[in-house]
Amino acid sequence: MRKEGVGPRAYTPAAFPNTLPSGFRPTASLAELAGYTRPQHQEQQDESYNQQAAKLQQQQQVQQEVEEDLEEEKEEPDRLSALLQQSKFDCVGKQTGYYADEELACEVFHYCQDSVKHSWICPDGFTFHQVHLICMPPTHDSICQKSSKYHFVNEYLYRPVNEEEVQRKPNVALKYSDRFYPADIYRDDRFEDEEQEEDEQPRRQQQQVQQQQQQQQLQQAPRPSPRPQQQVFRTAEEVNIPLVQRRPQRPYEFDF
Repeated sequence: MRKEGVGPRAYTPAAFPNTLPSGFRPTASLAELAGYTRPQHQEQQDESYNQQAAKLQQQQQVQQEVEEDLEEEKEEPDRLSALLQQSKFDCVGKQTGYYADEELACEVFHYCQDSVKHSWICPDGFTFHQVHLICMPPTHDSICQKSSKYHFVNEYLYRPVNEEEVQRKPNVALKYSDRFYPADIYRDDRFEDEEQEEDEQPRRQQQQVQQQQQQQQLQQAPRPSPRPQQQVFRTAEEVNIPLVQRRPQRPYEFDF
């Protein structure tokens, strides 16, 4: 029987202790058990955040590497700068041109112009040649320690090489060269073939004139008249030699 004055039992949190409290947010494991799925827009936000974090980390790493490289460059100067600190070469009062640095074993060379110095370093294993004015590998004719002896080659840069020939032969044009080679170092025979051809032309003409003169002299010279040759008559006995006399005689004859 139902008691009068007692109504139905109302819902209260205390009356149902197994229910979730208000404001409770399920954890990932509970969400998985309950089949809870996150909204799509929230997943996109998380993905973009992860991408931005990865880019930021990559930028920080690149910046760190650049800073390390700059520190290494500051700590270790390049070889040319290190060698120039040991050099005492200067361009004051020097002719415009190229100069090997003997104090640095010709590994460094300088270009002087208006007393201003410009410096370069040769590749590893190469040295600057004061005559050829280029970096060369080690050879038998290394003149590094005598480079100052050949500084005068700079006076011949970009000058004509056949001024004397032009003075002797007005028809010959000036020939310019950007190099000068001393005879004791290198023989510059670039123009020798042309000079030989020019010298041989008058010789050939003279030989042709001499040959023509000789031919004319031979043609003009009187030809000797033919003379009858003296005939020789021999007797029949002299012509018809007996066969016995034609046979060679035996050197030795033995009688048995």
